[in-house]
Amino acid sequence: MKTALIEPRIIESAKASRTAVIFLPRWAELADVADSLSQLCPDYSFMVLDADALDACFAESSDYSVEGQIYELIQEHLTAQGQSDADTVVIGMAEEAYTAVLYGAQHNFHAVISLGSSWQPSRRPACLLKAPAPRMPHGHAEDIAHFEGSRLRRLISNGNSKHGNYYVFQADPAQPASPALEILDQLAARHNVNIIRASSERIRNEIDLCLYKTSMVASLLNSLAHGIAPRIGYISSGDRPYTWMEREQILNAQRSSRALISDLHPPELKNDRLYPQGYAAIRGYAAQGYGSQNVTLHFHDGNDAHKYPMGSLIRADLSKKLYKQLFIDYSATAFASARHEGISLAELPDAAHTLELSVLNSGTELKDRLGSGRPFSRFSVHEGNLYQLVGDYQSTTLTKRSLPGARHGAALFRLEEAEIRGNRFVLRGAFAVEGIQLTSETDHHYILTLQDGDTASSYELASHHLENGKPEDWQGDYGWAGFSTGTESGLELGSLPASTFTAHVSLYVNGLVYSEPLDVNIEAQAVYAALGQDGATASRPSVSVLGSCVSRDNFNSRIMPDWRSFFELGPVHYQMSLVSLMSPAMAFDHPDFALMNDHDRQVTERDFSKVFKDEISTARPDVLVVDLFADARFSCIQYLDGFITDNVWKLPTAPGFYSSLDSTMRVGLEHDRDQFLFYFENACLALQDFLKQNSPHTVVVLNSARAVFEYNDSGRRAWFAREGNVRLNENWQQLEEIFVRIFKPIVLSSMTAAMQSDKHHPWGPASVHYEKLFYRRFRQQLLQKLGYTAEFSLQADSATGVR
Repeated sequence: MKTALIEPRIIESAKASRTAVIFLPRWAELADVADSLSQLCPDYSFMVLDADALDACFAESSDYSVEGQIYELIQEHLTAQGQSDADTVVIGMAEEAYTAVLYGAQHNFHAVISLGSSWQPSRRPACLLKAPAPRMPHGHAEDIAHFEGSRLRRLISNGNSKHGNYYVFQADPAQPASPALEILDQLAARHNVNIIRASSERIRNEIDLCLYKTSMVASLLNSLAHGIAPRIGYISSGDRPYTWMEREQILNAQRSSRALISDLHPPELKNDRLYPQGYAAIRGYAAQGYGSQNVTLHFHDGNDAHKYPMGSLIRADLSKKLYKQLFIDYSATAFASARHEGISLAELPDAAHTLELSVLNSGTELKDRLGSGRPFSRFSVHEGNLYQLVGDYQSTTLTKRSLPGARHGAALFRLEEAEIRGNRFVLRGAFAVEGIQLTSETDHHYILTLQDGDTASSYELASHHLENGKPEDWQGDYGWAGFSTGTESGLELGSLPASTFTAHVSLYVNGLVYSEPLDVNIEAQAVYAALGQDGATASRPSVSVLGSCVSRDNFNSRIMPDWRSFFELGPVHYQMSLVSLMSPAMAFDHPDFALMNDHDRQVTERDFSKVFKDEISTARPDVLVVDLFADARFSCIQYLDGFITDNVWKLPTAPGFYSSLDSTMRVGLEHDRDQFLFYFENACLALQDFLKQNSPHTVVVLNSARAVFEYNDSGRRAWFAREGNVRLNENWQQLEEIFVRIFKPIVLSSMTAAMQSDKHHPWGPASVHYEKLFYRRFRQQLLQKLGYTAEFSLQADSATGVR
């Protein structure tokens, strides 16, 4: 082995006349300790030897000669600095505490500082126990500890260290163990040995010991550098353990202060989603695990508060960060959006919203403004809205504004270039409002908005400097009034529907939006490459639905207002089983059917008649979207010569008819599972053959969805029955595997791990009534899978002009 295998980290100091050698364990929390000490102790250069490097050396060594080689490496550094052992302090931290004592016992170092809560030879042997102990069975920790303890005692008796100073820090009052006590007693007979026991409640392990005693270690180093070797003896350092009564008094005092401690890390703002993360704790109230407190983020616009429940994170460091007089476990006070998937800002009204945070813990709820330890500013545009988030130490504000805004009578607007290059738009001009100076690139924003009535798309533009660009009679600095698409290639317009779009440029400054129309419109022509020759040039492909609200809601104007800009809706077969659909048609003639409401009667009659197949044969849609919710949720009832769907939400509204089916055979995933899977697979094969014969160009798309488990109920997490939905999702998965194997369809996976239901869904919250993110993802994926692109061109708009 060569010492070149170790590459120590050297931290130099211009004033250094001494060296501190630090044996550092592989704990990430201690990675910066050496740097902290170097700032506090300018008389030292620091040589850091980490555990990984030492282990690599011992892995190649069969005896203890490796220790001498490591010592030679230290000597090389000291010689280069014109120093000796007498100018050197050896420090061992946590699991390396014993290592420092080992080298101190063998050599004539000025001092040894050891920080380890259970300092004894049986600790992790980074510098000893990697080497095999002679005449001993490997792997016996007690034997190895005894052997190493004996070896260290011999080294103390025979070593070169004659005047060493030892400072041993320990956290556990029960330590050191007896082998170490014997070694310390032996050292104390010839050296200045000091034991400092840390009794603070903050210090519960070796890492805490090293972190909280860094300042005391620095004080010792500075004293030793000036020729003072403190004789401390055996002391207890830190907080005295509290009695139960003292602890309760302190705890009650902290709780009565009703202090909410919080911090928002500078969050990400992407499109219309905010990704908050930070911590929030009520002083004196522990939060030790997930769910031990509820954190809610409020957006307050002066009239209403819009509330979003946060998810919990575990951060052990918060118990130290928030420590005050008494150790309390605050490790679960960190928060973030559920599974870090962000919260939607689309439903917020246009306003400046103050962010507040409320915490509920053990029946106590506090709310306060949310500030950030680091001031920040974020800006984003999405679908005809702009969002600006600004935070400082005291507060955080989110501003939302609709685009475009109002025109201003005293505006300078000049369009210098507008050109389509493929699917990109190149734009350049100038825009300012008299009296509102634009003095830098960062005090305002320019935005391009394209509208066709149903659809609004927004794009952030670049701001650039103009020379002599303002009217002569304008007073002030408008040097940054230029806007452009940034690069010569322009901005990508993306998946706009086939339509003609008006275009506006908006100036957002001082919380207000000013807009001016362009004198050109943008025309988009749609191309769907995956639909083949017949559908490739269709402006809006026809889509049929075989499934449930999971699919049908994507084509509902109350949820997706602009869906008609992309698609035409063909025949729909709703909430009925595929097994039922592919069985023979039957008469719908029971008198109880008249008792059903119009919707339930219509759905049930279509289930009986199987008329959807005739409609598909006639319409021959471009796309058939299928979801298997009905087969996963309902059974089928054998009736006459075929099957009907046992829709427990609709059939019981015809009570006489439904009760007459009590003795009829039912098959489903909860009733004769194997038999139902046999019928389901045959139904898939029958549908596949039907489409080949009657609508061969139809593209089959599987909408893969699942039941969700919760929704936001005015800032609180509300839950659906978990067991039933878990079972439903398992059934759903099994059916989809069969369907995919047979059809090999386009598969859309619009779910996310943190997908929720929506309290404001048109049909109310339910496990398959999703937040709007689901429907947006569905649209985006469907267009992508159909090979959607748009071809753009410019048209002059006679209603506007360049001014």
